[in-house]
Amino acid sequence: MSQVEEEDQRLFSDDSIQEEDEDENQKLDNDDIWKVLHMFFQTHGLVSQQINSYESFVENIIKYVRGHEGTFVVRVKPQYKEEERMDAQTEYLYQFQIQRCFMGKKNIHIDKFEEEIFPMIARLRDLTYSRQLKIDLEVTMQQRNKRDGSIEEKSKQTFKGLPFFKLPIMVRSRFCSLPKDPKDPEQIQQRIQSGECGFDQGGYFILRGSEKVIVAQERIANNVVLVFKSKIVNKPWVAEIRSQPDLWSNPNNFKVELRYIQNTPVIRCSVKQFNSTQGIPLFTLFRALGISSDQEILERIVYNLEDEQMGPMLEMLYGSLQEGGEYEDEELCLRWIGNKIKKAENQDPETLIQEAKKLINKNILPHIGVSSESRDRKAYFIGYIVHRLLNASLGKTDQDDRDHYGKKRLDMAGAMMMGVFKTSFESFKQNAKKALEKYINGENMRQPDDIKSFFDGEQISKDIDNALATGNWGRSKEGQVVKTGVAQTLKRETSLFATLSHLRRMNAPINPQMKLSKPRQLHNTHFGFICPAETPEGQKIGIVKNLSLMTAVSNDLQQKDKETLLKLIMVLKQDVFDFQLLQGDFQAQDIPKMTKVLVDGNWIGFTRNPEQFIQEFKNLRSAEESFIPIEVSINFDYVNKEIRIYTDAGRCMRPLFIVQDNKLKLKKNQLNSFTDWEQLLQNKCVELLDVEEEEGSLIAMDLNIMTRGTQNFKRYTHCEIHPCMMFGVCASVIPFANHNQGPRNTLQSAMGKQAMGLNSTNFNIRFDTLVHILHYPQKPLASSKAVDFITVNEVPIGINCVTSIACFTGYNQEDSIIINQYAIDRGFFRSVFYRTYKESEDKDPDNFTETKITKPLGDNYAGKLFIKLDSDGIVPPGTKVDEEEPIIGKELIIDNIMLNTANGQKNTKECSLLTRRAERGVVDSVLISENQKGYKLVKVKVRSLRIPQIGDKFCSRHGQKGTCGMTYRQEDLPFTLVGISPDLTINPHCIPSRMTIGHLIECLSSKLASIKGQFNDATPFAQISVNDIANKLHEVGWQKWGNEVMTNPYSGNMFQIPIFVGPTYYQRLRHLVDDKMYARSRGPVTGITRQPTHGRSRKGGLRFGEMERDCIISHGTAKFLKERTYDVSDAFRVHVCSKCGLFAVANLENQEFYCNICKNTNQQNQIYQVLMPYAAKTLIQELISMNIAPRLKFDQSKLRHEI
Repeated sequence: MSQVEEEDQRLFSDDSIQEEDEDENQKLDNDDIWKVLHMFFQTHGLVSQQINSYESFVENIIKYVRGHEGTFVVRVKPQYKEEERMDAQTEYLYQFQIQRCFMGKKNIHIDKFEEEIFPMIARLRDLTYSRQLKIDLEVTMQQRNKRDGSIEEKSKQTFKGLPFFKLPIMVRSRFCSLPKDPKDPEQIQQRIQSGECGFDQGGYFILRGSEKVIVAQERIANNVVLVFKSKIVNKPWVAEIRSQPDLWSNPNNFKVELRYIQNTPVIRCSVKQFNSTQGIPLFTLFRALGISSDQEILERIVYNLEDEQMGPMLEMLYGSLQEGGEYEDEELCLRWIGNKIKKAENQDPETLIQEAKKLINKNILPHIGVSSESRDRKAYFIGYIVHRLLNASLGKTDQDDRDHYGKKRLDMAGAMMMGVFKTSFESFKQNAKKALEKYINGENMRQPDDIKSFFDGEQISKDIDNALATGNWGRSKEGQVVKTGVAQTLKRETSLFATLSHLRRMNAPINPQMKLSKPRQLHNTHFGFICPAETPEGQKIGIVKNLSLMTAVSNDLQQKDKETLLKLIMVLKQDVFDFQLLQGDFQAQDIPKMTKVLVDGNWIGFTRNPEQFIQEFKNLRSAEESFIPIEVSINFDYVNKEIRIYTDAGRCMRPLFIVQDNKLKLKKNQLNSFTDWEQLLQNKCVELLDVEEEEGSLIAMDLNIMTRGTQNFKRYTHCEIHPCMMFGVCASVIPFANHNQGPRNTLQSAMGKQAMGLNSTNFNIRFDTLVHILHYPQKPLASSKAVDFITVNEVPIGINCVTSIACFTGYNQEDSIIINQYAIDRGFFRSVFYRTYKESEDKDPDNFTETKITKPLGDNYAGKLFIKLDSDGIVPPGTKVDEEEPIIGKELIIDNIMLNTANGQKNTKECSLLTRRAERGVVDSVLISENQKGYKLVKVKVRSLRIPQIGDKFCSRHGQKGTCGMTYRQEDLPFTLVGISPDLTINPHCIPSRMTIGHLIECLSSKLASIKGQFNDATPFAQISVNDIANKLHEVGWQKWGNEVMTNPYSGNMFQIPIFVGPTYYQRLRHLVDDKMYARSRGPVTGITRQPTHGRSRKGGLRFGEMERDCIISHGTAKFLKERTYDVSDAFRVHVCSKCGLFAVANLENQEFYCNICKNTNQQNQIYQVLMPYAAKTLIQELISMNIAPRLKFDQSKLRHEI
């Protein structure tokens, strides 16, 4: 009897049924599931992937700096004098080695002064929240004998605690000044007392007072072979791998292409260092790797040459075999390759061979190895790539799916900063070495005394700060920016919920203007890792994505851990054979019978018992004192007979319940004894799976699916903790999201970030640039339980409104909303808008200028009202300010002897800061401090009340958005039998086409919740029955489907049709009429065209575009068209010489006119006045400057001679 049959018999035996009955009480219920989820979020939060990545980055740079990379040698050039000559066989060396690199204990303050400051101080004072990295440097002077290479140490000196460079600190990381424990109530209270929001989870940087977040960047995984079709006709198939040996190296692309030359298939390999576009012939590369005979080469590709099924593959290799016959010697092949390498052409044969060997060792598949000992393994790996390429081209296997998420990696904050640091550190080393060589080999050979000046890494600090400030990441050899928008200013305008969403955002490296559909589409492998709803509309749809709630991102294993892992794999009970055995009894033809074992893309050996090997590996991984971290994943690819083990960083992972015999391993009594998430992992109740390992698992969607039965029986390996965890931060807010049309959930995910709430609980002491705060936010009556993890219950983003769905008076057509005016008067959706104005003093010695914050005095400033400013030039709190009024007085002092007045006084110019146009309010608070440079800094926060009015935008949590169409007094609104008038009345036509059934169910559930005085569960996929809600509503005496008879306020008669009415949670969006309403008569114009400026903030005109012009032409109103496009735009007068058709010079005061070109003086009235747009005049002058002369011709019969 087979093992599977024995297991089935055991599962369906009487004993198993009895055991199941006994375990019935130990099954997890819904409350237990949410207890598990609470444990996860208490441990990990929502931004742990950013914090863990950053902490790993700091540890890595400390190792990188103090390792081999932090060591360099300066050779002393021999210096001869007449009286003494140095021994030509002796040379002196200075070795500089960074022995230790460590983080300073305090934050950097002004002028490199170290002081312990909290993040709130950095925000308020526009400081960079950073710490000093320090180094211990050892300088050794050595004497080297050139004859025998012996080195004698002459002197050694150690410099301790040298300041190296300033590193920005991620808020709430373990290097932050704030208390670390997220669960300790005392530490939470300490954070609040330090000025922080109690719900802020960190994960961002503070750069010159501005909060910056690094958006995760998606990329193709390194060391993974991808075989796919090419669009190039003569290169139909390509296999590609980005090979990267370690974290510090740059990836090397290695391509294997199937080409057709004169209808003959040949295989060519290419790397970027290779100069020829033709690539390296396959057999030439094999021979350069030391595989000389054709049979050995074919065995590394086809494995079994006697297998008849390999006939078509051998035929495909015939062209390559013939092509490789030109060079049959290893040395000739190396010389041929060396001659094709960039910068190595036409060198002597020995140099060419050395360059070719260097290319093969370091640039071709360096993840296999970078020494000559790894060349045989590289030959097998290239054969493996070619084997896969030919199988795909012959139709035996499918091409690889490049959108599969197992083949993608996410570069989090740490990985992105590592890229900037590596580039900057290499530049620092080169500059330091050059400076030391110049100093040591100066006039007198000497040991450097002032070491600090040579090892000041201020440029590294500037490079990192500049990347965070601009978001421009990395530069190509041509100096072009590689990526833009990597670092972004953290969104704080509306709600804390939107901030958390921003911290979990990710971006794919695709140009949004390229209309590629495949990379944008939702892929099967995204489930549980990427939110299916939260993505922007428009060009960036599917490019900008968000992580699901429980998605974690793996960190890179340390080198020691990787070496331990490889040793452990080799000593497992199921033998893993390495390549050395191929030289003995185990031959190449045996490879198809074996299963390959690959670790991070490196083929390390074979196994005969793959399933037992995988089980043993998983058991070791989940052991209490395991050498294998839980982040390491293993997967069995049955098609290619490969076991793939991954340890690299950037893999998306998520937790799942472990299932054994179709039952959860986690029991109720176990769960009650656990206190945190780590215990669940240690007791093998849950485990983290990445996308690749998930593919080899059978996952039950919920606990109820794993039922016992003989029909359709499936042997599950894992179970979802809860299906609603597939959503991200924004989509988790939507109640009953599974009842809505998909695009509506996407729309709500975008609008939820614009909903007003509280951006933090400490908003009253923050000085954000602009922020909307809702006065009376409410906890929703019906909501998903997932909102407990995203602060929406503690920091709400809306109000429960009594909403009726009815056509009433016509003012709620086309998504308009009728609002109860009395509700507005009672504070309904009332909000406040804060704007911070900022100004600082400065000095510019180069231009002899200085700016000072003071109250401007003198007659020159009579035009501006400085009466509201105090004597220090700053408006006091509580002052009402109107639009374009001075709030911070400022003068520019020009200290230049040439420009001083007659009595020697310095020239001053008033440059005070004014409030913005169309913004008025009350000064809420004023901050006076010093910035990072030590100059005076002033911030003024202005508060303005925003009361809902016609035109303001509102929406429900189901993407049902609308603007206020009318406000009615309560006596003009319909009312129910108990006298309730709705706060909002929306149009019923918004429901059928948009299919937001969740909106209706939420209203029904909220109605039941308000009547019973409770909060109802509206979690998606929670199997909540609408009939149950309706029946419960009926039991308490209300119409079961939420309909009520309402009375017409105008006639007093009841409406013939009952109206659906009940509480619905609505949000007020930041798009307000007060911020958008705009008109202008006269105003500023641009300098070049003298046409009105563009934009509300610049007092611009309203654009009269081409489509508007076409409409006026179709109406035939030519005079109106001329007025719009000329008279009120850029009307101008020029004088033109009728003789040459070019512009003439006109002196209207003296009535003198002449043409410089043809010397016409208008004696015969030959110069005429012409009216034309100023833009046309500018165009003519620009053409003249390019030596193109547009000449204006006149119809003499229609000329008027008056000027």
